[in-house]
Order: sequence, then C-alpha cells, then structure tokens
Amino acid sequence: MDTKIMIVDDEEVLRRFLKEALTLEGYEVRDFSNGMESIRDAKFLLPEIVLLDLVLPDMDGLEVLRQIKEVSADSSVVIMTAYGSVRSAIDAIKIGATDYLTKPFDLEELKLVIGQIEEKMGLKREIARLREINSKRQQFDYIPGRSPKMRRTYRLVEKVAQSPTTTVLIEGESGTGKEVIANLIHYLSDRAEKPFIPLNCSAIPDALLESELFGYEAGAFTDAKRQKRGILELADGGTLFLDEIGEITPAIQVKLLRVLENSSFRRVGGVRDIEVDIRIIAATNNDLRSKVERGDFREDLFYRLYVMPIELPPLRERREDILIFANAFLDEWRRALNRDIRGFAESAQKKLVEYSWPGNIRELKNIMERAVILARDGIIRSSHLLVRGKLEPHEQEIDPQGIPLTIPPEGIYLQDMISRIEKTLITKALEAVGGNQVRAAKLLHIPRHVLIYQMKKFNIKN
Repeated sequence: MDTKIMIVDDEEVLRRFLKEALTLEGYEVRDFSNGMESIRDAKFLLPEIVLLDLVLPDMDGLEVLRQIKEVSADSSVVIMTAYGSVRSAIDAIKIGATDYLTKPFDLEELKLVIGQIEEKMGLKREIARLREINSKRQQFDYIPGRSPKMRRTYRLVEKVAQSPTTTVLIEGESGTGKEVIANLIHYLSDRAEKPFIPLNCSAIPDALLESELFGYEAGAFTDAKRQKRGILELADGGTLFLDEIGEITPAIQVKLLRVLENSSFRRVGGVRDIEVDIRIIAATNNDLRSKVERGDFREDLFYRLYVMPIELPPLRERREDILIFANAFLDEWRRALNRDIRGFAESAQKKLVEYSWPGNIRELKNIMERAVILARDGIIRSSHLLVRGKLEPHEQEIDPQGIPLTIPPEGIYLQDMISRIEKTLITKALEAVGGNQVRAAKLLHIPRHVLIYQMKKFNIKN
C-alpha cells in the first residue's frame, strides 16, 4: 500500500509543487489550505505522514498538531516553518511532531526526511509482526510437548518454517494435533501476515470440493450465477492446509498436482490460468503409501507432497507429555467455564498417564472439559475422568456389545454408551463388507460422508 501523505499549508504554490512532486514519487497525497479541514479529514484518511505549516489562516499550527495526533495517533508530523520560527518547531516536537524543516527547503531534503520516517515505520511494523508471531508461538508452546519425539518434531517445524515454499505432509492418527502443527509452521514463517486457510477434504462432498478449491466462472454449471473465487485464490500469499488429503478424487489429484508443479490453476469453466503464491501443507491419518500401491492415490502427487514429511506420534507413545497437555487444557477450561480448579489428585494423574488415549489430544481435551464441569471441591479426581480404559470394577460389567448389564448407583453417561454402540456397529459393518465404505454405509443406511466422519470420530481404521 502507498504511503499516505497529508500537506497542510496555506501557500498554494508550495502546496501544489509538493503534491505533484510526491505523487510522482508514488505517494498518495492530499493537500489542505487550513487546519480545520485537515483535522476533519485526518480521522478518515489516517495519513502515515503529515507535512504541517505552523502558520495557518484559521488556527494555530500547534493546536492542529495536537488535534491531528488525537484522531490519528500513529501519524508522523513534520513541521514546515520559516527560519524565524525554529523555537516554535522545537515546541512542536515536544508535543508529538517527528521532525521539522526550515523554509525554504529543497525537495531532496524533504525526501530524505520522509525516507527516514518510512524506515522507522517499517521497523515498527516488523516489531509488531514479530510480537504477533511470538504471541502465536506462545499459544502453541504446550502443543509440541517435552518428549524426545516431539522435541525433534518441533525442531523440524522451525526449520521448515524458514523455507516458505516447501510442501509439507503431516502424518499421524486422528486427534494428534496436525492442524495445530500446520498453524505453527505458518505463523513461524514469512507468510505469517497472510491467510492460513484450512480445508478438510473429507468433510466436503466430492462434487463440491473442486469448486471450493478452484472456484468457478459464471455459467460454469446450472447454479453458477456469478463468478466465485476458490480457496486457492483466497490463500494467495499464505498457507493452504489440506486435511485428509487421501480422500480427494483422482480428478482433483491431477489438478492439485498442476498447482504444485506450476503454481497456477483454472477456475471451473475458466480458460485463463491464475497464478498463486502459496505453501501447501497436507495431512493424513491414513497410510498414503498403501493408497499409492493400491492405485487410489497418484504416485507423482504423493512425492510432490512428501517433500518434507512430519510424523506426529500418538499420545500413548509420548506419555511424558500427557500431564503437560492435561494442565494446559485444565487452565483453558477453568478460564472458559469460570471454575476454580486447583489441580489433579494423585489418582487422577495416574489414570491420565496410564490410559491408552485412542482419541489422542482431542480426546484428552474433551475429557478435561467434562472433568472441570464435574469437579466440585477444586480438585479433579479419578472419578471425574470418564475414559474408556482403566475403568472402575462396576463399570466393567458390560456385555460383548459394550452395553452395561447394570446401572451403578451414580448412574452412567448415556452419550458415551451410545458412542460405544455406534463404534461397535460401524466396525462390524466394515468387517462384513471387507472394508468397502460404500457398502458399509448402505448396510447402516447412512450417507458415505457420515460414515467417514464417524470413522474419524472413533478412530476406526479399515
């Protein structure tokens, strides 16, 4: 964006000369002959630089300075003053002016002052950017954990973040934090100020995924009344995160390969190539190599994505991190739910560490929310942690389908029982049809995309 400069001076010849000269230099320039108009417009223009004469026909220049700084605090004000008014210019600096020029001054002198201001502005923006990135990084500090595996992963994330065009493939079970790691790569990179756009490829029906990614031209199909920009265009300059990349169709695989090879694509129904500058980070909880071997995923696309693989281990393989996550989520939920929870009983810590965590970090976060709600005396105890492993003896009285034979005095969690039944039936349906998702969905009388969602929810592999 061009630097906006406001000139406030009642000398018309000087004002026009400065406006023409600075406009030729590429600046966006507005000029005013009196103080009131400049103050009125400053609140809308928010100029980066104001060239202000101290002697104006309607009001004192120092008062104009004060009021402009009130409505546009970040504006740098350069005082233009006659030789005999240097004392006033110094007073102006004391109340917020950045610099002053003594009339008459030449254009090169003015350009030097403006250049110095722009350099300081750029430095301020960079400091603000780095502070924002550091703030984002602190938000993610607990995500990598402290285990040796995650320390290695975190070092790899920092390295790949410094290579802003390198494609990344994040592999790991559902709930291990793949999108969080993708976010972290983005916010540690030079693309941090540009968009980070996530897209779950399995959550959008195949027929819509192409138009979501690439957009479409008006008239491309029956309902295309007007042109639509796709996610690839919206992510230009930033990062596109494609979760569950293994679910995209062969036709979309071909188009995505072209984007990776040429950094360009065409909208649906379009004839013009659109160039984009994006980093693509893909993620999968499936074994893409097996899909390549079966012919379900293009080998050339796989290797384009596999430039920098990052594998996230499941939570059960980094038990050193469990209590770190648990404490972080405890802090998050007690603030969100306004609960005074001091910490964990020893039995609760033991249960957390010993549990197998099939749902990984996502499951731990959900269980911590429930525990914070249930805890009444400021301590989370073992009984508040409703997990599917290490259950109390009365909770183990279940039939082969996972349904309780008896209801204990304190009751049961109906939704958890329903989820257990759903998982069992989905698993049996897939086993009955040899893992064919289309046929399994028909057996259960549900749409395929619902089946895929439930499989991911319950971490069911096939």
